[in-house]
Amino acid sequence: MRERPILFSAPMVRALLDGRKTQTRRVVTELRGFGRTTEFGRSDTPGYDWHFRDKRACWNDVDDARLRQQFCPYGVAGDRLWVRETYFGNHFQHPNEPEGERELHYRADGLPDFEGEESLIRWRPSIHMPRWACRLVLEVTNVRVERLHALSEDDALAEGCSGAMAPTWYADRYGSLCGAQARYAFAALWASLNGEASWHANPCVWVIGFRRVTP
Repeated sequence: MRERPILFSAPMVRALLDGRKTQTRRVVTELRGFGRTTEFGRSDTPGYDWHFRDKRACWNDVDDARLRQQFCPYGVAGDRLWVRETYFGNHFQHPNEPEGERELHYRADGLPDFEGEESLIRWRPSIHMPRWACRLVLEVTNVRVERLHALSEDDALAEGCSGAMAPTWYADRYGSLCGAQARYAFAALWASLNGEASWHANPCVWVIGFRRVTP
């Protein structure tokens, strides 16, 4: 079993805490052992499922099973992901000090009660969260690769989305493409996190299923 960090936005951390989120999607931008990829998609070579161009600009073909078992940067079933999220500590103790002496606050929980001193809060980006400050650990249950638009309504719900989450004007922009409330809510969220054109680009994504590990 290996353990890796993974970043989540505040709305998705809330969905994790509520037990509504059991999937996440990440664009295929790198492969373990190859690093960054510039192109990735379905292979035309008989006997292979996917192809990609590596950092040396060389094309590589790979079958689906090997892709999932060897090249996924998020691990395989049984591996764990520890969640990095935006957080704040008004002072930082050494990680070996007792838990009770650490004072941490998480952006997903809202503003802490500092008696009107919210302006003094300096939220630290999730990328800078150390392992000892993590409060959520996920166990990978399955991994697959597909196009973003292959997302089903059930998948969107497993992503922690619902129709109520999307601004009403997103329905006109994404509704006809998604066809269901949770799907266009996910499309709206995806676009807000990855850029306005990112949903329409329909990239290949890692689909990571997981369960929350009891602390």
